[in-house]
Amino acid sequence: MNKTLKGNLVGEANPNGRKRWIGFRVEVRLPASLFHYKGGTLDSAVSDGIGSFQLSIRPDPVVDTRHLEFVVFDTAGREIPFAPSDGEFSHYVVTEDGRARIEDHTATTSEEFYGDLVIREADALGLLTTLGTGQALRFTNGNRVTMLMDRDAFACAAAMIRHARQEVLMSQLFFAIPTVFSANAASETPNLVFDFAPGGPVDLAHPRALVPDDRRPERLILETAARGVDTFVLLHAFTVPLFIKIIVGVLLFPFVGTEGISIVKELLGDDLTDTDEVRRYFTQANAANVKVLALEQPVLRSGVMHAKLMMMDRSRMLSIGSPFGQSYVDRQDHAIDAWIRGGATGYPKHDAGFTMTGPAHNDFLDTMRLFWNDAAPSADEFLPAEMKDPHFPPMVAPPPGPSILDEPEDGVCSVQIVRTLSCEQFSGSPKGEKGILEAYLRGIARAEEFIYLENQYFTNDAIGDALVNVMLARPAVQVIMLVNIEPDVPTYPFKQRRLITRIRRAIGQTPSTRQRFGVFTRWTHETTGPRPRILPIYVHAKLAIIDNTWATVGSANLDGLSLDSSLPSDILNGLFNRDEQRAIEVNGVFFDTNAPPNNVVDILRRKLWGEHLGFLTPNGTPDITAFSLQTANKTGGGWLDLWATRAEALRLHLFNTPATPSATKARVLPWPTDNSTHKTPRNHLEALDVKSYKVAPLKSTRAFDFKAGKFKDDSKAEMDFD
Repeated sequence: MNKTLKGNLVGEANPNGRKRWIGFRVEVRLPASLFHYKGGTLDSAVSDGIGSFQLSIRPDPVVDTRHLEFVVFDTAGREIPFAPSDGEFSHYVVTEDGRARIEDHTATTSEEFYGDLVIREADALGLLTTLGTGQALRFTNGNRVTMLMDRDAFACAAAMIRHARQEVLMSQLFFAIPTVFSANAASETPNLVFDFAPGGPVDLAHPRALVPDDRRPERLILETAARGVDTFVLLHAFTVPLFIKIIVGVLLFPFVGTEGISIVKELLGDDLTDTDEVRRYFTQANAANVKVLALEQPVLRSGVMHAKLMMMDRSRMLSIGSPFGQSYVDRQDHAIDAWIRGGATGYPKHDAGFTMTGPAHNDFLDTMRLFWNDAAPSADEFLPAEMKDPHFPPMVAPPPGPSILDEPEDGVCSVQIVRTLSCEQFSGSPKGEKGILEAYLRGIARAEEFIYLENQYFTNDAIGDALVNVMLARPAVQVIMLVNIEPDVPTYPFKQRRLITRIRRAIGQTPSTRQRFGVFTRWTHETTGPRPRILPIYVHAKLAIIDNTWATVGSANLDGLSLDSSLPSDILNGLFNRDEQRAIEVNGVFFDTNAPPNNVVDILRRKLWGEHLGFLTPNGTPDITAFSLQTANKTGGGWLDLWATRAEALRLHLFNTPATPSATKARVLPWPTDNSTHKTPRNHLEALDVKSYKVAPLKSTRAFDFKAGKFKDDSKAEMDFD
């Protein structure tokens, strides 16, 4: 005979009585074990109008006593942690993961009542991330924010270095730098230019060599260092176990002999980080106040140092989104032949970031200090923790002329800094953090109108499940997503397509039913040559917008490595119950929930959609004042109808008249409706009935030589042939 388990989901004790948590899904599970690392669900139910739940389980015929766990989820599927019991009932113990562990005795009655199980209000409800602490973490009001698209983020980074008075902090995945320092900057072979000579937009029609006023980051750092400004550069690095190096060396020995030692050193050491190259460059330049460290993580246990941050004088903050590589420096039109991308030949990249000033600088600084001090080899290298906002002296020689820092901000809003942290990497945080995932799930759970996701990767099941849960619970919610046709991780194209298909099926969407889940890809179409050319734009941005009041921008992709756990670590967890493997990420979450709102989130939406949907000013930049982008002019079909209509208009244009310009059209195409993975430009277009013999689908661009001032003779934009 089955046993019934009962209980109440309640809030903290207070003079007005406990709140009751209604409509939360409760599961009873077997705890994780060697064979069930996520545990086995025995039954589930939804808490009723007074917060009560009732579950039914079979007694275990083998043991008299076993441990079980109650697990609670919100609308989006976010697991909500329990707080320790503070009432007369103490029949449960809260585990390290925030679950309520109970003892089930087979010989007891057929019904067991566990009384009030406490969930703190901040953990249960709202948009603010708590990490199970019962209070919002790293949340501040009154921050002045500007959202940055594409090369504007690099221009902001250049200005921050130039205008620093005392200190520049930065963390990066990689940093392309000249191989050898020269006192004469013109004699170096440049790898990276943040900003080009001020005075107007970059003219793509007239390629040119670099000039002294073009702003290369390493030379800017040297100029700033000469004024006495300290610069701290933190870069990603892996540590590879000796046994792996030995195995690789043994495998290479029959082919390369003793040279395998140096090959192993390069492949599994120096080539996994830019730290040595960057440190060597500034050492050769005698820049003693430029310090370079590597944040090392074990390759088999952790992810990557993926947070791309800058801070100037502990006040101006920047999340740049992009690594320090020239292929990411691009205009918002993402032209096919763009000499400012330098030697890059892959797809042009679209990205987004933000800069801000305000009280969030304390939380931002604490995070950058956490990273730097973890990498510091000794206490002498630590970033000091005394004054968080010291008084900085004026610059020795202020840079002349205005900069992007002088432009007005988009608005003032509340901000929360959320993070993903690797397990066992930082002192006091053995399990790391999954704050970015929590922020996404909280935002999705509160959606009433639309969810917009723009991301390099879309493979995370928790995000996919949350979208399904909310769309099923609230029929008015629409989801708009901008993704890549071919994410650059080998298994991701298949995983992304599979997740998109699974969401469509879960909400019952077919080509003939109402469209609530729209997926799109970004392209550039040009007709200047003898045959119209079309090229995918690689979306590198990591952002979301919900209901025009909530947004997040940062470094975290929507995959396991950035949010919760990578696929390899999931497998290892199943076999050995090991820690989850995660990257180090930082996102800002922006709230325009006050009345009246300050429009920071709305301006971000219009900046992005103006670019993607082809609403442009006469000079070709996104027009955020466009009639169709204003909330008052939204069609009855919602924002998804605008996206679908604009994307279909471009598809029909490419089908019918591809040789004529599409300047007034969108830059997006719809995702194919079939359940197939279309990774190449030609294959993807033909799945949309765009004939590849009418256009020239491209799979690369031309490389430009900054020193010579021309495109390389042996470089050309390659067509994607059959």
